[in-house]
Amino acid sequence: MSAKIERLVICGDSVNEHEKSDIVNRGSYRTQTENKIVYDALNDNYDRFEAWLGQFIDVLDVDIMPGKEDFSSAYFP
Repeated sequence: MSAKIERLVICGDSVNEHEKSDIVNRGSYRTQTENKIVYDALNDNYDRFEAWLGQFIDVLDVDIMPGKEDFSSAYFP
C-alpha cells in the first residue's frame, strides 16, 4: 500500500511550540537566557523534522503548509 503513496501533505503545526515561548515573545532583556533555551530547542526540533523528511523526500512529493503554532506562520499570509 505504501508504494501507492505519491504525495505527503503536512497541514501545519509540524513542530511543537516550546513551553517558554510566551516569555520569549514578550521581548525583554531579562529573557536573553530564555531566548537561548527556546531557540536552541526550536532549532533541535526543526533539525529532527528535517532528518525525518530526509528519509523519503527524494522519492515522495511533500507539501508543507505553516500552521498556527509553526515558527514561520507569522511571516506567511
